[in-house]
Amino acid sequence: MSVGRGESSVLLLYALLHKHPTFMSFITSSDERTRDLLLAVLRGLYMSGEGYPTDSLYVLVISLLLLLPKVF
Repeated sequence: MSVGRGESSVLLLYALLHKHPTFMSFITSSDERTRDLLLAVLRGLYMSGEGYPTDSLYVLVISLLLLLPKVF
């Protein structure tokens, strides 16, 4: 199975958020970093019709769900 560039970056984001609490703490320690990451994830979801595989969309939604409890 081949993984495209966009798909691999989505998987990397998920791995960092899920497996590395230090990265999550770094992201959520600054409102600007958190906002930028949330906007990037939301942009990826919005542009879903432009070639993102369905699997990547699911991983983006899971990444968003991982971020939300830390933000609010």
